[in-house]
Amino acid sequence: MKENDLKIIEEILGKGSTNHFRQSVGQNQEITLFPELDILIDYQPSDRCSKSVKELRKNIIRSLMLAGIQSRMIIEYCTVHFHVSEKAVRKYITEINKEFEEAKTKDVNRHRAVQQERMENALAECIANGNMKYRYALLKELNDFHGLKIAKHEHSGPDGGPIAMQNNLDLSKLTTDELKTLVDLHDKAKRGKDEADTVPD
Repeated sequence: MKENDLKIIEEILGKGSTNHFRQSVGQNQEITLFPELDILIDYQPSDRCSKSVKELRKNIIRSLMLAGIQSRMIIEYCTVHFHVSEKAVRKYITEINKEFEEAKTKDVNRHRAVQQERMENALAECIANGNMKYRYALLKELNDFHGLKIAKHEHSGPDGGPIAMQNNLDLSKLTTDELKTLVDLHDKAKRGKDEADTVPD
């Protein structure tokens, strides 16, 4: 990791947060999260990660992500800093991204609920005051808000003219079998009409 990258991380996480990173690069020594955190000083890499350690790691990664640090830098810093694999850091990043998405969805839903409540309150005021013009506008806005737009159906052709209907059958487009079937149907219909005409009263 470049010195500039370490300085950026130090600005975000605080002074001294990269000291042990600098010391550990190129050396095979034990690493703890932060020297000032007593809870993590005796933490061994082979130990199973406790919830508090996991949450502390996620808080550090979250801070770096919110500051706009690239994933590459976060992974490089955290693998050495936490003494974990790249896969573990990527898993933390995925979990944090999921949390961000859930928070964003909650935020959007909250704003939609507030907006809907305001429109419904304004509509209730319009009904109480008898303001029909504004009431109509609010109803239209509420419909749009819920995705209930009024569909327009055309009952005429282009430029308000009649809709063109094709009544004549184009026999040239029919296959030989279709033509034969059509002739048979025509003959049956004609025979039925002739028989109906000859039936005595």
